[in-house]
Amino acid sequence: MKKICATVFILTAAAFPVSMIEAIEDNHAERNKDIEPFVNECISATNADPYEVDLWMRNKTYLPIPSPCFKCFLKCTSEKAGFAKADGTLDVDFVTKHFGGVLTIDQIIVCVKLQDLNLDECDKTYQLSMCVDKTIQENISKPVKPIAE
Repeated sequence: MKKICATVFILTAAAFPVSMIEAIEDNHAERNKDIEPFVNECISATNADPYEVDLWMRNKTYLPIPSPCFKCFLKCTSEKAGFAKADGTLDVDFVTKHFGGVLTIDQIIVCVKLQDLNLDECDKTYQLSMCVDKTIQENISKPVKPIAE
């Protein structure tokens, strides 16, 4: 059974200063570079809606009611790009190295622990992705201060 997701989402970037928007866009472009080779394969494998995928690829927009197919798309691309392991758990070492400038290992572990009891591998990856993206956006708008030496 094919699932069709249709939701209108309005992104109001006017609330962010231009430098923050550029930092967020740079982060999206970097992640997209890692997963782009797998997008078509994962859309086909999961029957994800290309419109929902495009919203996420362009803006990291998560629909209010995401399709189960999109959640599995995220699992597929996350695994293939190295962000997640086959069981849906985040590869903390890889993610820390990849997002080290805008995300701390402690923040990643918080996201992981929030999903410890989630047995749905696709939903687990989706929730982890949302948590990581939200934390990155918060850090970009309010940078993490380095620990004094």
